[in-house]
Amino acid sequence: MKSFVLSAFIDGALTLVFSFFAAYTVLLSVKTYIPSAIMIAAVLAAAAGLSVYMLSSKIKLKRIAGDESGAIYACMNTFNVCTSDENTRFFCSVFNDMGISASVTDEHILLADGTVVIPAFFPSPVTDNQLAFITRDVRNKKPERIIVLSAAFDAGAIRYAEKTGAIAVNAKQIYSFLKERSHLPETPAVQKKRSLKEFFERLFVKRNGVRFLLFGLSLVIMAFVTFYPVYYYVSGAGFILFGIAALVFAAAPTAKEKITLTELLTCE
Repeated sequence: MKSFVLSAFIDGALTLVFSFFAAYTVLLSVKTYIPSAIMIAAVLAAAAGLSVYMLSSKIKLKRIAGDESGAIYACMNTFNVCTSDENTRFFCSVFNDMGISASVTDEHILLADGTVVIPAFFPSPVTDNQLAFITRDVRNKKPERIIVLSAAFDAGAIRYAEKTGAIAVNAKQIYSFLKERSHLPETPAVQKKRSLKEFFERLFVKRNGVRFLLFGLSLVIMAFVTFYPVYYYVSGAGFILFGIAALVFAAAPTAKEKITLTELLTCE
């Protein structure tokens, strides 16, 4: 999982750069004194960049681990990547832990009162055709009730469920049910926020040296065809110096240990 800190920093930095040039150009067009134009543009760009950084960080942090919608998404994603058999056994154990006698029968869960529970998790919402196929064999056995668990159902599936008497239980209902009973599945740990020192350590590596050199040279070349070449000269020189420093002083990347396909498949 990519760090939301780096992504938010890039959003803010790009906003700052483009905002500065946009504001500076507008101020010069209205014949603002150059030092004043630079100062005002810098203040506006800093405010815009900081605002975007904070907003982007907040949005990405919530998306990863913040509010309930993010937790629901993580929970459903866990079920999506598990097999049908794993999901069936998980929910069967939940019912048994609750004191409801349940058993796995033909990849379905049969409760003591004759209700059949069918976990059916897909990356996309369940359609009416999918719901009909999922419940076809079960309907022929005339169970007491049919409950289908899935992350989402489209409008056609909802109408089909109402027509046939099946009960469609969506992501929010499943999450609330599991959360109240402390039976949420284990989800991958959220990546912790990296410090500024760690960010620069990841940036200051040999493989980035050539990239910064090429980027700096491209900025210097662009200075010959722009109206304000001094900014391109300064920023280009900065990237070139950083690239040279990375090539000279940064540590070479360590070789990763190779692993065969057989070892990968047998890893626990």
